[in-house]
Amino acid sequence: MKARRQRGATLGLVAACVFLVIIVGVGFFFLSKIIGGGREVANATDAGALNVAKHAVRRGAVALAKYGLTDEFGELTEPKNSNVDLVTYNRLVAQALIVGKNAEVEGTPLAKGNANFLAGQVKQVGLELKTNLEAAGTMDADFTDMASRNNTKMWNGSPVNLDGPITAGYMKKDSSTNVYFDPATLSALGWGTLPAPMQNSPLNQKSKSGQVYLAGYKDIVLLGNPNFIMGVPVLPQTKPHLVDHGQFTATAFDANTPPNSFRTNGRALEAKSGNIGGTVACAIVGTIDKDFQAVIPRGYLRVMNGNDATVNNGAPTGVPVSNGDQDIFNNELFNSPGIMQANNAGNPVFTHTGDIPTARAKWKAYIATMGSYPKGSLGSDGVTVNNTTDEASPNYGAGDPVLFAGISGMISNSAFDLRTTGAFYHFADYNDLINLGNSSGDQACIYSMYDDTGTLPAPCITGLDDWTLNFGRNLGGVAGGGATQPGGFTNVEFMKADLLGKIAERKGGKFCATVAAAGKSGLKAWPESSGTVLKPGVPGSAVPYGIGGASKVNYLSVDTTYKYLTQMNGGLNPCNANPIIDEMVKRMQQVEPKVTKAEVIAALDDKTCPLTLANGAGTGKLYLYVDASTKKPKMSASLPWKDTNLSADGPSAAGPDKCDSKYPLNGWAVNTYKGYSGSTGDGNYHENPFTKPNPGSGPSGTDSALWQASSGYNNLLGELKFEQVTEGATFCKPN
Repeated sequence: MKARRQRGATLGLVAACVFLVIIVGVGFFFLSKIIGGGREVANATDAGALNVAKHAVRRGAVALAKYGLTDEFGELTEPKNSNVDLVTYNRLVAQALIVGKNAEVEGTPLAKGNANFLAGQVKQVGLELKTNLEAAGTMDADFTDMASRNNTKMWNGSPVNLDGPITAGYMKKDSSTNVYFDPATLSALGWGTLPAPMQNSPLNQKSKSGQVYLAGYKDIVLLGNPNFIMGVPVLPQTKPHLVDHGQFTATAFDANTPPNSFRTNGRALEAKSGNIGGTVACAIVGTIDKDFQAVIPRGYLRVMNGNDATVNNGAPTGVPVSNGDQDIFNNELFNSPGIMQANNAGNPVFTHTGDIPTARAKWKAYIATMGSYPKGSLGSDGVTVNNTTDEASPNYGAGDPVLFAGISGMISNSAFDLRTTGAFYHFADYNDLINLGNSSGDQACIYSMYDDTGTLPAPCITGLDDWTLNFGRNLGGVAGGGATQPGGFTNVEFMKADLLGKIAERKGGKFCATVAAAGKSGLKAWPESSGTVLKPGVPGSAVPYGIGGASKVNYLSVDTTYKYLTQMNGGLNPCNANPIIDEMVKRMQQVEPKVTKAEVIAALDDKTCPLTLANGAGTGKLYLYVDASTKKPKMSASLPWKDTNLSADGPSAAGPDKCDSKYPLNGWAVNTYKGYSGSTGDGNYHENPFTKPNPGSGPSGTDSALWQASSGYNNLLGELKFEQVTEGATFCKPN
């Protein structure tokens, strides 16, 4: 009995143990499902958070057009001219930083104001991007889409959903943005290296070219502004990844800077128990293949030439200009003895080659015999019979036929060159010569007497018209064919043409001509010979205007920007334009760091893009920019994007940025002198059209190349202007 009771008790104990094991096993089964399901929920939440971080770099994008910034930043977005997101936002920050640094160097209030304004515009974009990324629902679908794909079979496939809004975070202060500065750009900005406060930390994260990145979530101090701009750490060359919840912070470092990390709360229903399980996951963005050089890709330089001189002055007087071959001052009045005019009654007798005193004496002797030798009488030699004169008409005065025979050949005979009236080649008749014989006194006139000082003898003025017409001359010469060529007039060319044209004013008794080119014109290229710039004052530089197209009154040539710059280095007073070219190279390296000086020079010297004078809209202007496809500097008359026509905001040209080359004008380019040209004077004049300039040294001209830097606001990085100014002068003593 006792043994049987013991076996029964043992069986009961075994049964109880088996039942307990079953209970524990079932419990462990359900516990493992709960734990495993929780892990599945956590995994799904992690996946959702990672998907949020992955897509966040393209979410909440802000349209540039909304802020009128498409022209300013359109090259920085993907695609171009579209929207700004976390991938491209730091590119805007970098461009604003370049503009700010340029403004700091320039130091003008305008440049500083433009830079601060641009930084403010970038902050506006950043604020909207921040707002969009923080807004409820912006990335909910990114979470749900990925989390719902994860297996939650241990919770009977219950979907994992968001539990509350996604929280934006701000992590990894001082870590890398996705922009870096090339050494060439740093040098162009005046930085040897990126300033330490702007460098990412730790420094072991560098671009593929070995450059440190701009730090994110760190105030950039510039222009005295402690919060000029701030970038976002988006961790280049890094994938989006989970971060420890304890390190996550939702406190922004700046009110306008977008977030870079996100916290998500996931939850799911445990079907058996009806309980809801949840978990938290945090993830930070990464831009594994999206880092960029800090540049202003649409940066450009504006190259301006001054106006055609006719814009400020109208057309030069008398263009086409005068021909000295037909000017009486260059012929009869120039060659000794000039023109002599008798003071006789009636039509004054004048001559260039004749002998008025001898003619007067002979006719005076004859006149003394008049009335003493009637027709048929013998002359003073007792032989010669007066058969040609009587007291009737025609009345030859019945003078001594011997004397008359010696002077009758003077009547209307070109050989004696005794002329009267303005009729072409009209020579003195009998009555004119009788008047000559009855006169006394002559007046010699020669070109050197025609001056602005003293008083000219009356015959030298009153006789001009008759002399000019009789000798077949023109006081102003005659218009020369082919006087001008296309390309317009610089101030120098205008003065040259205007002075030659004003020769015609001599007919009105003006023996001085005042010429002055008002305002500033642009430049054209001077002639060159064997590498020497033939600027006025240099031997061989005098180019007289020749009639018939041998040379042009506007004899300079339209050429390239580089030609105008290099010619500043020539002449009597050269100016070194190389510092200006160096500044242009630095500006282009803020657009594309790999640009070289040789490439900039090649663009400036592009023969297909000559720099003309400005004479209306769209002329006299070129642009230097970097071609987006070739990455090389390019010169063009237009931009692929908009020129806002904003003025350069840097200081006015001074020091090495102001290149002036001064030269003399009289005898060289204006009123060209035979002694300088080696051939003839201007307009085919023997020496030069006028022999006495006032001031005595003659006027001067100055060519200028003026460089004015600009910060890069509205993409304008600088402006190069060419100008020519000339002094006015009065020229007297016609040749």
